[in-house]
Amino acid sequence: MLEQRSLTLLELLIKSDLITMEEIQNRTELTRRQIDYDLVKINEWLSERQYPKIEKLRRKGIAVPAETKLYIIEQILEKGGEKASSAYSFGDKERMVFIYLQLFSNQEYLSLNHFIYFLNISKSTVLKDIKNLEQILIKSNIRIIYNRQKGYSLYGDEQMLRFCMMHFVMELLSNSNGSKLLDWYNAKNHLIEGKKLQLIVKDNLEKWSIKFVENKMHEFVYSFIYIHTRIKNSNQVLIKEQNKSIFKKTIEYNFAEDLLRDFNIGFPEEKVYLSAYILGLSVGNLNHLTSDRTTLLDLVKGIIDRFENLAGIRFMEPQQVIAQLYMHFRPAYYRMLFKLPIVNPMMHKIKKEYKELYKLVKETLKPFASAFENEIPSEEIAYLTIHFASIISSTNEEYTEKKVALIVCPNGVGTSAILYKELRNIFPEIEFLPPIEIEQLETVQTKIDILFSTVPSTRLIIKKTPLVIVNPIMTSLEKYNVVRNVYAQLGNPVFNQPSIHRIMSIIESYADVTDRASLENSLVELFTTNKIDLQEVIEPVLSDITNEYLIQLDVEATDWQDAIRKSGQPLVKEGKVSLEYIQAMIDTASESGPYIVIAQHVALPHARPESGSREIGISMTKLKNPINFGNSGNDPVKYVFCLSAIDNETHLVAMAELVELLEYEKFYKKLDEAKNSKEVYEFILEYEKRGELK
Repeated sequence: MLEQRSLTLLELLIKSDLITMEEIQNRTELTRRQIDYDLVKINEWLSERQYPKIEKLRRKGIAVPAETKLYIIEQILEKGGEKASSAYSFGDKERMVFIYLQLFSNQEYLSLNHFIYFLNISKSTVLKDIKNLEQILIKSNIRIIYNRQKGYSLYGDEQMLRFCMMHFVMELLSNSNGSKLLDWYNAKNHLIEGKKLQLIVKDNLEKWSIKFVENKMHEFVYSFIYIHTRIKNSNQVLIKEQNKSIFKKTIEYNFAEDLLRDFNIGFPEEKVYLSAYILGLSVGNLNHLTSDRTTLLDLVKGIIDRFENLAGIRFMEPQQVIAQLYMHFRPAYYRMLFKLPIVNPMMHKIKKEYKELYKLVKETLKPFASAFENEIPSEEIAYLTIHFASIISSTNEEYTEKKVALIVCPNGVGTSAILYKELRNIFPEIEFLPPIEIEQLETVQTKIDILFSTVPSTRLIIKKTPLVIVNPIMTSLEKYNVVRNVYAQLGNPVFNQPSIHRIMSIIESYADVTDRASLENSLVELFTTNKIDLQEVIEPVLSDITNEYLIQLDVEATDWQDAIRKSGQPLVKEGKVSLEYIQAMIDTASESGPYIVIAQHVALPHARPESGSREIGISMTKLKNPINFGNSGNDPVKYVFCLSAIDNETHLVAMAELVELLEYEKFYKKLDEAKNSKEVYEFILEYEKRGELK
């Protein structure tokens, strides 16, 4: 029986033809001892089933034999719940999920013996799991209570009970075998069969032209199965009265009404609740003239305007950007409005790999949080970050004869769209067809030279076309390994770089390395950049794009146009921009209106690079007398930062730093009290040196 850690290691191994122990440690944060222990357990499990063991090849790495790889995918990742559970030992978190689902959906008497028998565990383990579960639930004001007449049951607000159930389901589904384990649970409890319900849901989605965002079909199907057990005999108020007017004219309400009718449920409150849930799952379509379109469109435009001003960029195709963001923001809006849960398994990776962009998006969304009575969840910010990253990284392509690649996603095309942008940037010499779902694979007529997917599948392996398994969000090391793998599979000798770990070993033989992780990352980026992009990518910090000659104190201005004009003069004098750029900033500010006032008393004018930007730079001006810019919430403006950007990406690190600096009272105090511009610049240098801007 395999535990979750062993299963996670197996997933990583079958995604690679050959992987070193060091790479496994970096990607799993496991120790070498833990990896060796899990490999022994996995090989014992394989031996019992008479399959070839996973091999440790001296000085090369760890490899999974092809026969074993297919068996693992078939038996654990693709087969039904009964097979998955028979090869698997439940971990602490999974047991807690099943205990919660039992308490949530079972209206009969539940005793300790019930949990012991159901999960095949000891009494002491059940008591420990219940105690740990109680600690998690207490944050949601939910208690597990026991009495002799009713046994164990849940006590708390019905909406929070459902919130926790959905959250547990989402977390379990974020694992590759999550749906299989839930199928096993449902079969054991004689609940609605997921596949049958999915067909009913698909029919209703097609009838009402609703499309779920990626991976949400499974989430909805399983959550509805468990909700169904609670709504057969109830009609509780779950949505605030003032919000109910939203639903009546929506196709989501019609969908909910039809689905509940299929199960002979007619409670009005449940129709409203299910409508809210569907709104939080379905893709927004700008072409649908829904009753909420105007409100949501205004919010999306406001978010884009504020992001452009904070990031110092201007999107070339604003309508395309609006449509793309609207698709994601509409369901996110309803998740936040109705306090529906969200699990973003990529969140920590996004925050790490897109650190500066995440900060800018987070700051962008701050004024919009008031619409939801709560802070915007980090998971939602991370999803929006990926959408902005995808938009920013869009590049023009020239056609040459290329190898043809296809991205296939077993669980939907949303993540593949992000991957599509990333892979096109990494492999500009390969032609990528638009991403498809795995069910569409047989309809592809074009000859495919290489396949990419986020999940291993026998349907992809048996195609005999080279297959590369990738993560939607890749670290520098993962990108490096993908490049090596792709060119090895395509038989291209151009990319024949040595192993990073071999290089590190050589360096450490002749020198003392004080920061191994940073050196390794730099080597990865060096070799990856040499192959992918011959032009070095420079990401300057704030002190690199300003200096004491770009900083002005106590400048007098007559109005906001004059304030921009005078604030931009140092950029002209230092050769960063042309005179025309100053007028372009004023024109852009007229179009953007109050959005260039990004915080209280702070304005950030800028224009498109083609309007006269020559070099990256930012001027900083403190006005002697504050000026109104037309933003009632943040006027009058006392500090004006004029940006000259050469593209949409190079300056983002510096802008993220500026956004953080603008939250420090000491920075404003320094601007107000400094005797000369050199003091302000030295203040910035000192803060960067101390690392206070994180």
